[in-house]
Amino acid sequence: MTISAKIVAAVSIVTALVGALGAALAIDRLVVEQRRAFCDSKREAIELLAVAIAPSLREGSHHQAQAVLDNVANFPERYPDVRALEVVDLRGRVFAHFDPRRYGTPARGIAEGALATATPMTTELGNGELEVSVPVRLAHPLGLLRARVDEARLDAAVRRQRRGAGLLVLGAMVPIGVLLYLLYRRDTEVAHARRRLAQLTSTHASASSKGDA
Repeated sequence: MTISAKIVAAVSIVTALVGALGAALAIDRLVVEQRRAFCDSKREAIELLAVAIAPSLREGSHHQAQAVLDNVANFPERYPDVRALEVVDLRGRVFAHFDPRRYGTPARGIAEGALATATPMTTELGNGELEVSVPVRLAHPLGLLRARVDEARLDAAVRRQRRGAGLLVLGAMVPIGVLLYLLYRRDTEVAHARRRLAQLTSTHASASSKGDA
């Protein structure tokens, strides 16, 4: 390849690599922001449920609290991605649950005395699930509302974005590859033409020298 073609090729490759790196970093930032927004939206939804459940927990009405959870379970489109809900009283006992049979059983994974000072918390459980915990309180703490949230929709959105970014980078690389091929082909044809011209010139010069002799 000629020097000019090499310069064009080098600039094209560097541009493509920088573009690919920039796209990857942009997608990573977008994924972080999406995950944060997802967690915030789920926490806000669970906090609203905690407000609805607080009066029944204060009054000790298991049936009212269970009715709120049953409503969520029966109409999942209102709270998408929520796979389980659990209300825990200050004694650390299950006050209401998606599974009513859990009523009155000890809540799992709650340290004694932790409920009185509980704060909103989001925890990665693994296997594509989150646990969102928010305190239930009115004038004073009443208990805790815990939700298990499925991240499948979020993960699917992330995969679509990464796939789209990959296609975008591939779309940018294809014309660069075509350009490099055309440059190589042009240089090959030019080099071949020069060799033919040199051979013809040499043959003509040889013939001329013999004629003069």
